[in-house]
Amino acid sequence: MKTSPTKVGIKYQQEKKYKKAKKCFEQALIERPDNISALVNLGVVLHHLNQTSKGLSYIEKAMALQPKNPDILYNKAELLRMSGDYQHAITYYRAVEKLQEPSASHLFNIGRCLEGVKQYHDAIVCYTQAYELSQDSKFAYQAGRLLLFLKEFLLAKRCFEKIVEKNPDAADAYFYLGMTQHTNHDEEAKQFFEKALALDPNHKKARVFLFHTKLLLCEWENYEDELIVVVNIVKKEINHNKLTINPFAAMILNTGPVLPYKITSFITSGFKTEAKNNHYIFDKRDRNKRLKIGYLSKDVEGHPVTHLAYNLFQSHDKSTVESFLYSTGRVVKDDPYRNHWVQTCDHFTECNHLGDYEVADKIYNDQIDILVDLSGHTGSRELSIMAMMPAPIQVNYLGYPGTSGADYIDYIIADKTVVPENEWQYYSEKPVLMPVTFIITDDEQKISKVKTSLSEHDLPSDKFILCSFNSSYKQDPTVFRIWMEIMHQCENTVLWLAAKNETVKHNLTKEAIANGIASDRLIFSKRVDSKAAHLERLSHAHLCVDSFVFNAITTCVDALWAGVPLITKTGNSYHARGSTSILQAIGLNELVTTTEREYQDKIIHFIKHKDEYTAIRDKLIRNRTTTPLFNTRGFVRNLEKAYQTMWQRYQEDQPLELIDVSTAD
Repeated sequence: MKTSPTKVGIKYQQEKKYKKAKKCFEQALIERPDNISALVNLGVVLHHLNQTSKGLSYIEKAMALQPKNPDILYNKAELLRMSGDYQHAITYYRAVEKLQEPSASHLFNIGRCLEGVKQYHDAIVCYTQAYELSQDSKFAYQAGRLLLFLKEFLLAKRCFEKIVEKNPDAADAYFYLGMTQHTNHDEEAKQFFEKALALDPNHKKARVFLFHTKLLLCEWENYEDELIVVVNIVKKEINHNKLTINPFAAMILNTGPVLPYKITSFITSGFKTEAKNNHYIFDKRDRNKRLKIGYLSKDVEGHPVTHLAYNLFQSHDKSTVESFLYSTGRVVKDDPYRNHWVQTCDHFTECNHLGDYEVADKIYNDQIDILVDLSGHTGSRELSIMAMMPAPIQVNYLGYPGTSGADYIDYIIADKTVVPENEWQYYSEKPVLMPVTFIITDDEQKISKVKTSLSEHDLPSDKFILCSFNSSYKQDPTVFRIWMEIMHQCENTVLWLAAKNETVKHNLTKEAIANGIASDRLIFSKRVDSKAAHLERLSHAHLCVDSFVFNAITTCVDALWAGVPLITKTGNSYHARGSTSILQAIGLNELVTTTEREYQDKIIHFIKHKDEYTAIRDKLIRNRTTTPLFNTRGFVRNLEKAYQTMWQRYQEDQPLELIDVSTAD
């Protein structure tokens, strides 16, 4: 008995011999044009032969014969998914669900499509349902990975815990468990990374993030050797188009501008590849109308960005600027910073529940002229949204102190100090050089009127109080050893530090003792209930000492506003020169150093020369009201001048060029 050409074609198809399969299915259709199996399988085979459009036409013929056949609908959905037409694929997957209960693989494929159109929360629901149906760990992995991307750390942790329950040897799952704890639970993260490496000693990401986590914990044993290993891993992997570290973590590797540029460029090129080509068309509106400026941020809550830019929206000139705020992060109810931004911007959109394409469409439909990303690589979704280019001009500012690496972002707000001319080549954006400093500040920031005593903060009344409230990851053995040497030479000093947990306190105390400094000369700050209370207590310090690899920046602004001088050392990157820019803006150039020895000597000099210390503190108090640093409206006027220059150049079809605001018309 002769075997039917359809059966032979299916056999060839399973063996991936698509050309032979195609001939068999075509023969089957010659014999019987309404052969459903041949029509559907020919459609699938043609897709594998890069003839997707033709393949879909055969599946549509089958659909015309049996419009409610779930197998046909499912195969059409699959072809659409594999060809990248995720939105239409979802429609057909959903049509199948109306006819039969979905399988785990069905739900998984819908999830992939939803993720493809950036509807992340809906995708997570599908992945979770697929796992519940099948108990297959790969579905839990997909849900966990996406939750991690959205910074839903607790939910992501539960997903990866399910994986290691079933497979205790899953090194990758332990790595991702570490990532879920990396931000807030460093000790637990360290244990997970160590477990991943015990299972797989060649797990590069685990090794890199273990090093980073140890820095968060101020655990510096073998620091120099491990730093060399990690930097070599990161450089080697990025040169092979592999990512082992996120841009923010890479900042503390102290490599200069080249490596961060490569890392950010690699990430943003991926966002651009994934972005749907929306073909947004922009009309060059009447220049006499108000500019529509959109701000995109995940941090619409109490956060360094809102602390610095608290009065950004309030300070905009309403006659020339119409401001829009798009919040992509979590919703923190009754947060005073969130409430102030929402109340002072002209238009607010909560985007937490929207997919990335929906956010981009909203921005486009609002006819935004200039879109400013206030999160950069500290966020998750914002650069993905920017990749869709929903505004004709796009800007990187404030949230991430460095280049976005994105060729779809036109400008970065900077100054001549943080982005000097010899580093412009390592920025994907054109620099906008603000006249004095890149940083916006709040010149109305409240300092608590409830005065506290030194003893309430465990501070002595007869000592010179050095202070660093920088996050622990900004510290490193080099700067800490210098602080210890200063304290060794100046026995009347104590060091007031911030420490997020007991492990950090233990490790710093151990380092102090190893450097010959008694443990009671380190004083760790207590938590306070507001920023105003923090600024009040900060005023008890005599002198703030900066870190090298990653400057204080926001903490520097806080110190100066509280009336406390800060000494910095200029570094080799945007984030290592931030404090230099800030001190120059308040006219305190004498607090800027360029070498470790100069930094150490200057701090010792002020400790030992009370008259000169008093003079510099008095100068700081005077300069707070007479120099540009704490002049919010003045900064925003210059920012608006930059926006107007961007818009004018766009209107006149001029090529993108650097903008020097101090010389702009």
